[in-house]
Amino acid sequence: PLGPRGQARGPPPPQAPPAQARAFGFGAGHGWRVPADPSAAGLANLAATLEAPNYKPDRISLLEGDVPSRCSAVVIAGARQPFEQAEVDRVKAYGDHWGRVAVLLEPDPAPSLAEWIRPRGIDPLPGVIVDASNAGRTVGSGPRSPLAVRYLDHPITQGFRVATLYAGRCPLQTIHMPEIG
Repeated sequence: PLGPRGQARGPPPPQAPPAQARAFGFGAGHGWRVPADPSAAGLANLAATLEAPNYKPDRISLLEGDVPSRCSAVVIAGARQPFEQAEVDRVKAYGDHWGRVAVLLEPDPAPSLAEWIRPRGIDPLPGVIVDASNAGRTVGSGPRSPLAVRYLDHPITQGFRVATLYAGRCPLQTIHMPEIG
């Protein structure tokens, strides 16, 4: 199929989970950020945004078993402690089947998570991103919270029209992988 500008797209996305599966699985443990935390380091705003279109944030444990079928996506937010191989295998199986895994990396992510991400074309680098423009200060933040006010042309950011604050982000490098585009 062709994209909006006539460019070739990859294969269609996998079939959606059943309609009743309207939960987003937020992982528990590993120093992950949690959806109930209203602090600047928490994900309460994200959870509230997801709840607006009838999604429900749901804590899941990859140590206890597979991602529950009720989950429409899995969010791995800020994991810093190592994953057990069974957890990595469960995230991989879910991602390979449904393709809906959001990874929100913190500086110095868990090495096992970084190893899982690299074959997908993303290499987390050491260090933190510092915004020397001081744009974050205009919204009450600081240099360790870069503020994005425009986005480059990419299918993932197409239509973004809102400034976004990225608190505590780590640098990433893309790995050219012809087999995944």
